[in-house]
Amino acid sequence: MPTNITKLAIFSRLFVIFLQCVSNHLIEDHNADDVFRAPIDTAVRKKKCDTIVEFLLGGFRRWDAQYFLHISEHGYTYENTLAFYPLYPLSIKMIRYVFINITPFLTVRSLSLLIGVVLNVIFFVKATNSLYELAKKVLKDQRKAEVAAILFCFNPASIFFTAPYSESLYSWLSFSLMLKCFDDINSVLIVVPLSCSILTRSNGLINIGFVVYYGLKKMFNQNTVLSFVTVFLKIFSILIIIAFHFGLMQVYNYYLFCFQKSFNFPDFIKDFALENDLVLAGNRSSTSNESVSPWCLSNFPVAYSYIQEHYWNVGYMNYYEFKQIPNFLLAAPIVLIILVNAFIYFINNQDYCWRLGIFNLRQSILRKTSIADQNQFVFIVHAVAMCLFCIFFIHVQVTTRILASSNPMLYFFCANYFMPESGAHKKNDDKINEVHVFDIKKLNWTQRFIVYYFIGYYSLGTVLFSNFFPWT
Repeated sequence: MPTNITKLAIFSRLFVIFLQCVSNHLIEDHNADDVFRAPIDTAVRKKKCDTIVEFLLGGFRRWDAQYFLHISEHGYTYENTLAFYPLYPLSIKMIRYVFINITPFLTVRSLSLLIGVVLNVIFFVKATNSLYELAKKVLKDQRKAEVAAILFCFNPASIFFTAPYSESLYSWLSFSLMLKCFDDINSVLIVVPLSCSILTRSNGLINIGFVVYYGLKKMFNQNTVLSFVTVFLKIFSILIIIAFHFGLMQVYNYYLFCFQKSFNFPDFIKDFALENDLVLAGNRSSTSNESVSPWCLSNFPVAYSYIQEHYWNVGYMNYYEFKQIPNFLLAAPIVLIILVNAFIYFINNQDYCWRLGIFNLRQSILRKTSIADQNQFVFIVHAVAMCLFCIFFIHVQVTTRILASSNPMLYFFCANYFMPESGAHKKNDDKINEVHVFDIKKLNWTQRFIVYYFIGYYSLGTVLFSNFFPWT
């Protein structure tokens, strides 16, 4: 990966930190009602450098960052915290154990915030690296790969890649998984990013589709029954391992909230549960003496869907209200970019798409579909599926950060608007060196829209988020 792109990735994170700090102190925080604000142990005295950390990074302690930091400090104390998967907060906790004894000038609370942000800067650079390598192999065009990486550095959901959220970690794991699947579906190492992505975000389960798809392609390219069965058994073994890891997480959740246990929680944790009528781990029922949570009684007790619906009213078209029109408009740009370009792709490659890029691919079909287009098929299907799911099932404004962190097609599609086709490169090599991504005067209206969208959301999102204004 070019050094300048690595530097740009780091710069983009440092600028988010700077912009967050300035806006957090210049603008008064919005009074967000009914927002989870993690309980604080008032008995713990502030230490020397706590004020510095809060001054520099306090604007990142907003919205869902409250949950991730709370989990990293106190574990899964309340039932609603189960909506946030464990790998990212566990990473903060493990690193804090290493540094807590050598940083006596910081409390656990401040150290957790500092580690969370630093980790995300590292994860973001790793994610940029993985996206660039993936783009080079999928698009078969290094310059487009560079543009895609540049766009990722200033993506519309940038604030969530720096604040204590799981987006940067999830992007790194997802892009790494896609790259490994593309390179060698037989590799046992695929288990690592796939398992970790599932332990990072709920939509990590959808990443199994990449393993299945590339596994099918590999199987149908085998010449003998033995080689076909060998590939099948490898893929099946990978899926069994993944199911085991996912199952362990569900067993742990069940242990916490579906049994009567005596956990040694501090008083301020218990008091917060009483004040906010939250289900405390080990109680088996809520503090208002209601019956046990319904998900505990299910044949397959998975807490996530119940918690999303019960605490945030997440469900099929539950968000379709007139008052949510601004949030639909907020998500509109990324939805249009994904769906319009996916439709154009389908129109131009119908035969290849109907055959799923696997079955009965005649030479005439392969000649009509470029290698780059063939490579992009599975990523486009994933992007469209995720996009439609977001539109109909979740809080629609979250669409931007889900798609920006889980799929490369936003950056691939947009990169296509800035670079000519590979064939054009060969006709005029001088144009290869001219990528005016941020030179507004040399851009057409489509390119300008993309730049304004990316930079606008990058900047505005950081300012609003850091002051508790809705941007999630």
